[in-house]
Amino acid sequence: MRSVINPQDFLILVVDDIPTNLRVVRGILEPIGYQLTFATNGRQTLERIETTKPDLILLDVMMPELSGLEVCEIIYSNPLYQDIPIIFLTAHYEKDFVIRAFEQGAVDYITKPFQKLELLARIKTHLELKQYRDRLKRQVQQERLMTEITVNILSYSELQEILSYTVTGIRELLEADRVTVCQFIQSERAEIIAESVNEQWPSRLGEIITNTQWLKVDQFSPEFARSLQVIEDTRKSTLTAIQSDYFAHWKVRAEVVLPLIYLENCWGLVIVDYCQHPHFWKTEELNLLTQLTQQTAIAIHQSELYQQLEKLANLDGLTQIANRRQFDQAIDYEWQRLRRNQFPLSLIFCDVDYFKKYNDFYGHLVGDSCLKQVAQAIAGVMKRPADLVARYGGEEFVILLPNTKLEGAIHIAQQVQQAIADLRIPHAQGVEQYVTLSMGINTQIPTIDSTFEQLIENSDKALYQAKKNGRNQFSVI
Repeated sequence: MRSVINPQDFLILVVDDIPTNLRVVRGILEPIGYQLTFATNGRQTLERIETTKPDLILLDVMMPELSGLEVCEIIYSNPLYQDIPIIFLTAHYEKDFVIRAFEQGAVDYITKPFQKLELLARIKTHLELKQYRDRLKRQVQQERLMTEITVNILSYSELQEILSYTVTGIRELLEADRVTVCQFIQSERAEIIAESVNEQWPSRLGEIITNTQWLKVDQFSPEFARSLQVIEDTRKSTLTAIQSDYFAHWKVRAEVVLPLIYLENCWGLVIVDYCQHPHFWKTEELNLLTQLTQQTAIAIHQSELYQQLEKLANLDGLTQIANRRQFDQAIDYEWQRLRRNQFPLSLIFCDVDYFKKYNDFYGHLVGDSCLKQVAQAIAGVMKRPADLVARYGGEEFVILLPNTKLEGAIHIAQQVQQAIADLRIPHAQGVEQYVTLSMGINTQIPTIDSTFEQLIENSDKALYQAKKNGRNQFSVI
């Protein structure tokens, strides 16, 4: 089936140094609706192409300065213009030039004087062919990008990496002005957590969107969860006053909203905006978007599963605080970070006093319960997200305190002592008759010549000193 040509969609460059010929072509093409621009010599032709990039060129063979053949050679030597069809305009006696014209890359020729039907038919044919080639080229590019985006988002395990690649890939794929992903934080509210935006348009990152700003508002309705919300022109769509203000504020002229769904749950939305002009969404565009959002939803689900497994891998199974593996990673990371910033890092080693006697007297099940309570009591003292409590091994725990001076670490140790005392866990074999802790504290400002192993060694030495001094206390080195 041949394409339907709308003349208004195409710009034709007409090149001829004879005004009469230009008037004839104009009289044939303009009444039908073709957009025209003109040039009367080779130099002017090259300037017009740079500023307008026409869809088709009608080029006279014989012109002063640069001939049509020379102009054709220059045009097709530039990869940016090799897809523009050139039809030569030639007189009967110039037909010897036609073969050379085809060798230069021309697609057709028309003899002068012009026959209206012949001119229109040849133009229409080559515009249809160009339209078909452009569509095929665009389809190949889109499929390549689609494959690349899908492979990449499925290869990432971090949620932010997945979302960042998704919004960037979609904006490149559709040449959109803004692409965002928002996550539902309540049934009627969502937060934009990823964005790719053309710098001339406002950023929506971090924005909270309410249900009144969507055409369909129920996150959990089956209709919403399986629908596209398509707006081709916000100035001509039937919208509420709130929606109109919303689109005006964010400079949105066209928008499509797609749900991110997995396991029958709507996790969030992908929003694609065009800001400068309306956009008439093509079926293939919407199909591509639907496929990409489906793959993104799968990647999000995989990421959440990975994070859950990662969390389990970093948790101590008994006490449900960080394990030795997570501590090793954290102290290495914080040492490097604080070395760059020249901030202090404090470490507290904790050991349950006389725990072997406790275990022997009460049994292992009660011993496990004791360790759980102690671990949660220590963790409950921490107030900052960066502070880490981990089980180091057996009845030993560590407290990692980034950007904390010695005075701060001592204050934490005192709070931990009080928290353990408040538990009042009986210990018939202990000196105090209740479970207590001994602690060793060390603080260092990381340097290029020092290592975190020295921090661990000093904290362990301080712990040994606290035990030697009678337990149920802390010592500092």
